Amino acid sequence: MPYLRTIVISALLAAASAASAQKPVSSVDEEIVCIALNLYHEARNEGDLGMLAVGQVTRNRVRHSAYPNTYCEVVFQKARRGSRMIGQFSWTTDGKPGIPRESAAWHRAVELAMVVHFQDFETGVGPALHYHADYVSPSWARSMRKIRKIGRHIFYLSDQSFRS
Repeated sequence: MPYLRTIVISALLAAASAASAQKPVSSVDEEIVCIALNLYHEARNEGDLGMLAVGQVTRNRVRHSAYPNTYCEVVFQKARRGSRMIGQFSWTTDGKPGIPRESAAWHRAVELAMVVHFQDFETGVGPALHYHADYVSPSWARSMRKIRKIGRHIFYLSDQSFRS
């Protein structure tokens, strides 16, 4: 499964490079693709605020010492649960291809990924490091403080949210 990340990012970056007169791809381009993939798969039906809130949690993790320090590493971070590996973001280990299929939603995700990467913004989730969809009840949520619901996602603070 680690190769899925490389395949998806490489394909998307190659297409972007071809579309922009063969400019070389940079690490910033790769980071934008990783953010956009996460926004697309986690929140494409949530509107701009919902997508930016997911982006804010992703950015909070990049800036927090308990997590990797790049967007791609955060998005594709895995953890072992019993005998299986799970992704921090479920779409990264659901067995489905990670290539976006909805063009308009993908383009919006890329635009908002640039906001997440380059601009200051606030969605009301503050230093949240965790969220989940409202149709699941993960056990970890009981030990955290719910701070806001945006669309179908519930965002949480933990003691760890305030340490960097």
